[in-house]
Amino acid sequence: MNADFAFPSLRSILLLPVLESLAAGCGGGGDDEDDGPDVPGADATGVYRGTATPDGGTSSPANLIVAPGGQFQLITSVALFSGTGTTDGMEFSANATGYAPPGTSFPSGATTGNFSLMGTVVERSRVSGTFSGAGLSGRVSLDFDATFTNRPASLQALAGSYQVQAPPGAPSASFAITSSGVVTSNSSDGCVGNGTFQVIQASVNIYSWSVTFSSCPVASQNGTFTGLAFMPTDNLLVVSGNSSAAGLAFSATK
Repeated sequence: MNADFAFPSLRSILLLPVLESLAAGCGGGGDDEDDGPDVPGADATGVYRGTATPDGGTSSPANLIVAPGGQFQLITSVALFSGTGTTDGMEFSANATGYAPPGTSFPSGATTGNFSLMGTVVERSRVSGTFSGAGLSGRVSLDFDATFTNRPASLQALAGSYQVQAPPGAPSASFAITSSGVVTSNSSDGCVGNGTFQVIQASVNIYSWSVTFSSCPVASQNGTFTGLAFMPTDNLLVVSGNSSAAGLAFSATK
């Protein structure tokens, strides 16, 4: 697996570089079924890889994490979407908050916005649908990744010291997670973080987390961020989340 997950900073949205790495053939892609029968309340839980295409734009890699219970983080090149979805048969719908990439804004002029997402779920196979809000609309098509999803989750597997992968010139950052899920982080720009990681369901490779950042040089970088994470390999962690003011996504290696 290509583990070269570049990103802007610990508290900034990681977009295209991480998505391209996840899409670059790590193995264990979506199941081979084409369609499935209607499933009452189809379970969308899992890690998905695919593409997002803004209306009038071009397709680019996208990554979706859906936790048991419907909480999700959708990372695309145009926004990070965070929310909780529901299903009715094969249909899903969600109201989500979208966060524009660092240094950009949505067509509405805002850097965050309310979005509506809807589409279909073929359980353990694919998710496809549309998003709209803040003057932006588009569609996504994502395949279930059984290899990523089915790795067992445990705090023991998660525990360790991590180095966040940053491009040249970006603040360096590191963090440590204990075997009880306590996390502490530091970055070269003075930002510090304290919080916890938790196992949601031992049979699903998705973790929840909450970290409060302080002493950060940019006001929106401070505060409590919550989100989801998964481990593509024993030594790689992919994290996505948000506060009320900003989104983030990054990868880190032990």
